[in-house]
Amino acid sequence: MKTIGISGSVMEGEFSPILTVRETYLNALNVNGFAPILFPILECTDWMDDILDRIDGVVIQGGIDVSPLTYGENPTLESLDFHLTRDQFELKLIEKSLERKIPILGICRGLQIINVYFGGTLHQHLSLEDAAVIHHRNREIKETKHFITTKEGSIARRCLGERPIVNSIHHQGIKDLGRDLIATSYADDQLIESIEYKGEGYLHGVQFHPEQMTGDGAKRIFNDFFEEVKKYHE
Repeated sequence: MKTIGISGSVMEGEFSPILTVRETYLNALNVNGFAPILFPILECTDWMDDILDRIDGVVIQGGIDVSPLTYGENPTLESLDFHLTRDQFELKLIEKSLERKIPILGICRGLQIINVYFGGTLHQHLSLEDAAVIHHRNREIKETKHFITTKEGSIARRCLGERPIVNSIHHQGIKDLGRDLIATSYADDQLIESIEYKGEGYLHGVQFHPEQMTGDGAKRIFNDFFEEVKKYHE
C-alpha cells in the first residue's frame, strides 16, 4: 500500500479554525493500492520529517488565497482571505519533499504556493489586472471552463493532449514564474496553467481542478502521479 499525504485546507469554524479536505480529492486519491492521509496544519513542524519518511507522494490541494506577504507584496482588498500558518506549513512541506524527491502534485492553490516557494509571484486578483476575464470564480464552478495549450513533451501534453478544455475556479494565478520551474501550458490570455520542476524528482502543478473534471485526461493526471508514487521507496 502506497501512502499519499495531502495538505489540509483551513476554514473558519464557530469556535476555532477547521482543518478540511474536499471529498473530491479523497475520491481521486483513494484508488486500489493508494491510501490518502491528511497533514495537519500546525506551526510546529518537528514531526514532519518522521512522517515524510513514511510517505510515497504529496498532494497540495486548493483553498484560500496564498498571502501576498509570502512573496513580498501587500494584500489588496480582494486578497484578504489567507492563512499564514498554512502558507508557512506548505512552504516547509515543499522544501522537505523536494529534499527527499517525493513526488508532488499541486492543484490550484497548490501550484501557486509551489511557485512562491521558488521565488515567484502571483496575480492577487485577476479581474483587476491585465489578465483574462476567463479567469474568475463562478457560482456554477463546474460550468466555468476554457481552453489551454500544452507544451510538447510535457506532463500536461502527455495527459491532456495539445488543446484540452479545463475548469477555472480561481481568481489568482502565476505572475512571475519561479526559478527552476517550467511553464508547460497556457490559457489563451497567456496565464500559466501548469508547471514542472527543472530539477530531479517529480513535481507537477496545475491551475485547474482535475479532481472535479470528468474524462480520461483528468484521470491521466492522477495516474501519471500514481506511477511516480509507485516507484518511490522501491
